[in-house]
Formats: sequence, C-alpha cells, structure tokens
Amino acid sequence: MTEIRASDSPTLVDREHAFPVDALINGDPINILHVDDDTQFLYLLKELLETFDKSYNVHSSSSAEEALGLLKDRHFDFIISDYMMPGMKGIEFAQLVRRERNTPLIIYTGHGSAELAERAYEAGVDDFMNKSLDSAGIRTLSKRILMMVSNHRAGLALRESEARYKSIVENSLNGVLIARFAEPHLVFVNQTLADMLGYTVEEVLGFDQQQVLGLVHEDDREKMYSSFEERFKGKRPSVRFKCKIIRKDRTVILLEMSSNIVVYKGEPAVQATFLDVTEREKEDRTLRDSEEKYKSLVELAPDGIITFNLMGFVTSANSAYYRLTGFNEEEMIGKHFTKIGAARIRDLPKYIDIFASLVRGEHPASIEFPFLRKDGSHGWGESHFALIKIKGKREVIAIARDITNRRNADEKLKVVGKLARHDMRNKMAIIGGYVSLLKMRPHEEETAKESIREIDNAVDQIAMIMDFTADYERLGSEDRKPIDVAASFNSACSMFDLTEVLVENQCKGLVVSADSLLSRIFYNFIDNSMRHGENVKNIRLYSEKGKTSKIIYEDDGVGIPRNKKKNLFDNNMEEKGIHGLILISRIVESYGWKIREEGRPGKGVKFVLEAPLT
Repeated sequence: MTEIRASDSPTLVDREHAFPVDALINGDPINILHVDDDTQFLYLLKELLETFDKSYNVHSSSSAEEALGLLKDRHFDFIISDYMMPGMKGIEFAQLVRRERNTPLIIYTGHGSAELAERAYEAGVDDFMNKSLDSAGIRTLSKRILMMVSNHRAGLALRESEARYKSIVENSLNGVLIARFAEPHLVFVNQTLADMLGYTVEEVLGFDQQQVLGLVHEDDREKMYSSFEERFKGKRPSVRFKCKIIRKDRTVILLEMSSNIVVYKGEPAVQATFLDVTEREKEDRTLRDSEEKYKSLVELAPDGIITFNLMGFVTSANSAYYRLTGFNEEEMIGKHFTKIGAARIRDLPKYIDIFASLVRGEHPASIEFPFLRKDGSHGWGESHFALIKIKGKREVIAIARDITNRRNADEKLKVVGKLARHDMRNKMAIIGGYVSLLKMRPHEEETAKESIREIDNAVDQIAMIMDFTADYERLGSEDRKPIDVAASFNSACSMFDLTEVLVENQCKGLVVSADSLLSRIFYNFIDNSMRHGENVKNIRLYSEKGKTSKIIYEDDGVGIPRNKKKNLFDNNMEEKGIHGLILISRIVESYGWKIREEGRPGKGVKFVLEAPLT
C-alpha cells in the first residue's frame, strides 16, 4: 500500500534512483528500457516509439542479464521485456526486477497464450501484450505506457504528498477516482473522469453506491462490482477490463479500467484509472468487419488466391488455390514459394525475377505459367499480381486461374488445324499428282506400279494423320480412372499380326490412374518396333515398384541411335512433323507421368514409363 504523507519517501522503488516526484507526464521525458534478443526488433521499436512521442527515450538491451545491470545504474519509468530469450526468460527477469522496484513492466512477446499471461501476472508483470509494429499496435502500446507511467508516477506522488498527487491526477489525460474501503463511497474524482461522464466533479462525488453502480451498463455491472470488491478485499484483479458506461445524456461510452490499492488520508482505498476507448473500439470493430469481409470474399472466390510476405514465404491461400494445386495448408503456409513443388525447376529463375520486380513496386501484367500439381500432373494458370497491405504489413497477392483446358484446347486447334490445312492437303496433292501421271502415261506399266505404290503410301499417311488428330483431340477429355495395364497392353497387341513375335506381358494385376489412351501408348510402342526395329522377335512388358510405379517396354530390335535419343520426345511438330512418340509424350505429360528411353543401340529399345503409386 502507498501512504500519502508529505514526510514519506518512496518505499516501493529504489530510493537512490527514484524519479523526482514533481515530474509530470505532459512534456516530461519517459525513460523506457526495452529488453529483446532480436536486435532488429530493438531498433525498430525504439525508432517507432520515439517518432510517435518525442517524450520517449528508449534504451535497448539485448539480454535480461544486461538489463539488470542497467537498472542498477539508471532510472527507468517503464520496462518492456520479451518473453522468449536465450538465457534468462522474460518472466524470470520480471521476478528479479520486482524484488528491487515496482517500475511498470510489460511482457511484449510473439508467443502469447492464456497460460503464459497468467504466469506473467503471477510474477508481478503489469501487462501482457502481443508484439506488433504496425501503427495500431504502436498506438496501443503508447497508450499503455502513458497510462501505466501516469499511474506509477501518480503512486509516487501519493507517497510524497496528497497535494502533489492531486496535481498529477487532476491534469491526467486519464479519468481517475478513489473509493474508500470503509462504507464504500467516492472520495476523489478528477475533472477528466467527470467530463467523460458528462457530470460535474461535485455531482459525481455526491453519488451513493447505487448511483455509482447505475453509471455502469447492466451488461458490465457485475464485472465492475466484482472488480472493486476484489480490490476492497486486497486481491489483485486478473487483468484490466473494458466496461460500458452510461453518460448523463444517456449515451453509452466504452472505458478501459485498471485499479490499484492506495492509502488515502490514513485509510485503505482503491484508485481506479479510466481511458476512453470508444473511438478505438469502433475503429477496431470496423477493421475486424473489413477483415471478415475480405476473408469471406477470398474464401468464396472461384479463383485461387495466395499471399506472400516480402521474403517470398506463403502467408495465406484460399480453398480454390489448394484445389488448383492439390497441396494442402500444412504443405504451403510458412513455406517459401520456391520450395512448395508447384513450380518447375527450370521456371524458378523467371518467377524469382517477377517476385523481385513486385517487391520493387513494379507491377507486371498478367502472366500465363505452367505449374505442377501435387499428383505430378501438369497444368497452366493465368495470374495477376499486386502489392497490398494486410494488418499494416506489405504483402504480395496473386490471383490465379486454371487455364489448362483453354491452353490444351488452343493447342489442339493449332495442331489439328495445321495437320488439316497443310499436311493432309500436301498428301492429297501428291495423290492428285500421281493420278495425273497415270492419265498422261496410261500404257507405262512401271509408271503405273510406282504411282499406285506412292498413292497407297499417301493414303496410309493421311489415315495416320487422321488417327493422330483423333487421338490428340481426346487428350485430357476423359476423366482418369483405374486402368488394368495388362488388359490395355493386350488390346494394343490385338491390332498387329504378331505371330512371328514372342510377346511377354508380365503386368498382370497392375492398375494405374489413366484413361483409354494408355492403350494408344502401347500401340505406338509396338508400331515403332514393327516399323523400325528390323526383325524384332521378342517384345516384353513388365513393371517395377519403388517410390514410383515403373512400366517398362522392351524389344530386341536395332534400338535407337545415340544421336537421336536426346530429342526423341521433342514435341515440336512444326519442325519434326508427327510421329507416335510425340503423341506418347503428350499423353504421358497429361497423366503427370515421366517417360525416358534407356535401351542400348543394337540391343533394342527400352521405354520406361514412371507413374505415381496408386
């Protein structure tokens, strides 16, 4: 307790370093000790607080041990301590401080929890706040500092002189009242509190107990009564609280209250301090409503939406983005965008350049980009980017739309159109040319044989082009489902005369996620063997399982020359024309599989299909 006598000296603080009791809040320096092991956070909080209020002098300490040394040599009006620090933790530090002085002390941490807050208050900590460096957080922290330093200096003044105490509280920016223990009634009210209530000081001092309680809105009356009752019994309320107060004009305001036990004119009393937070609460409510609307809009959006901090780490993503990529929240939030697995390795430098330009404030136009789904399949997206502020922090937002079907459709139109306009027209022209030659030389037997042979060849090529376009148009049009690999291979074999070839199908029971085009892959493998293998006698299909499922096709033909292996699956049809391996490459890519050729020239082909385990 604090006795208000002019002859008393401060008893709850270090006498040698006690702040002069005639120092007032308004315009006087407030010396703050900030303890945190994060040097960047120490720097930023110092700069922000001293910019926000010129009366603040912030001294930084990177450890609790160093801070204890500073407290022996200097006076501080306020202490801000982190909780999680190497060596001595914030609560242990607070306990040691409380043995020597009652300087206002708060735990300012990023590890907040109800259990930790309770431990902090038991250790003598005055308040417990979550770290925040945005404008709202600094404003809230500053109000805490002003209120608590005001209260503390008021307590020092009370111990020195009641007159000086009145000088402080009557000029305080906070509302202050004192209520006696014996036959509870108000014995002091400052002008600030009277103005908050809309009454004169004399009117408030004349209120009896029921009238005082009548100022409190019925929703908070029990809470207010219990708080004062605890204080009258000498207990410490668990935490400061907010309550609705009814003004004289019947309007309702929101006040934040804290209380201390004092001795007033030789008798125990409760001093309560009030801060009007009505406007702040409205602002907070508006901000919360805005954030809720933003969250709802983002979550209901049909497009994928993802945000990154300026270091490139994912801070949020909506359900549509998870559906787009197949990854879940645990696999994305907190991860760097280059480590998620949704981008192809060869595309990463381009994405890093785009991200860097966004951070510099340059806004690129929308981009179309390839991506990888979690199941290994490929897709195409279109994305728009922007820099936004979320809770005072700049972040990058990307809105992505799946355009895989559109890209595939465009590509199919391009390919099919080229084949129809150019390749088939050329073959028809060849047929027409040989027909003309037959008409011009009707009696030349050799010319007739050659012409018919070339016409047959052109007709076969037209049929091949038509088959290719039909299969190409089917790419991605079917839903994938479980496919029996052995049955699919047998279906492809039935389309060839393989009476002179030993075929081994060792994939019985193997099931993969694919569609009906799987048999086309096997058809083209066999067709490649029969056309180019030169006297193939053995064909074998078998599987191997490890981290993936491998389907392996082999023959004993001449194999593929080394100089042709590198671009074997190159799907640039404009340069190379069409062949079966191009179609296989497209089908495999649409499944999210991989394909490679591992055969040795002169020993036959060995095509390896690699599919995710099902």
